[in-house]
Amino acid sequence: MTEEEHTQFQSYVEYVQNRVRLTYKDMFDKRSFLKIDGLSAAKKLMIDPQALVESATDDPGAFDELRAAIAWLVDRDKTIPDAARVWLAGFLREQIKPPKPIKISSLPESGKQVFIWDTVRLLSLETGMNKTRGEAANTVCACDVVAAAFAKMNLTPMTLDGIRKVYFKEARRREEEA
Repeated sequence: MTEEEHTQFQSYVEYVQNRVRLTYKDMFDKRSFLKIDGLSAAKKLMIDPQALVESATDDPGAFDELRAAIAWLVDRDKTIPDAARVWLAGFLREQIKPPKPIKISSLPESGKQVFIWDTVRLLSLETGMNKTRGEAANTVCACDVVAAAFAKMNLTPMTLDGIRKVYFKEARRREEEA
C-alpha cells in the first residue's frame, strides 16, 4: 500500500469510528476512561472495594472505573483499599488483563448486523471501493476498513472474516425478505 493509499485508508477508518461513536454514543460515554470522574469512582471504590474489583474482571466499564479510582487516590496520596491495592499490583505485573473487548451487543444481534451491513454499503457507495474481496485479492475493500476500525476501538468482530460473515448474513436476510 502506498503512503497515499494508507492515508486514504486511515481516513476511511476514522469515518467508520465516528459512525460507531455516533450510533452507540451512550455506550461509549459510559465506557470512556477519560470521561470517568475519578472522585466518583473513588467514592464507589471506598464504599465497596471488593465489589468493584470483582466487577472489573469481566466488565470493561468497571475495569476503567477501577483504574480511574486508583489513579485519583494515588494522585492525592490517599489510602487505597486492600482489595484495590492487590488488584493494582497484579495489573502492574501484567497478571491482570483488561476484560474482553466490548461487543456491540447492547442492541439485539440484528441491530449490530444491520449496522455493519449498512456501514459497509455506505462506505462502498461513498468511496467506490468493493464491499468485499476474494481471499487472494490484494485490494482494500469496505469490510477491511470496518474491521480495522472495530479493531482500533476494541470491538468485535474485528477481523475481515468476521465482518464479512456478518455483512453476508444480513445481505442474505435482506434478499430473503425482498
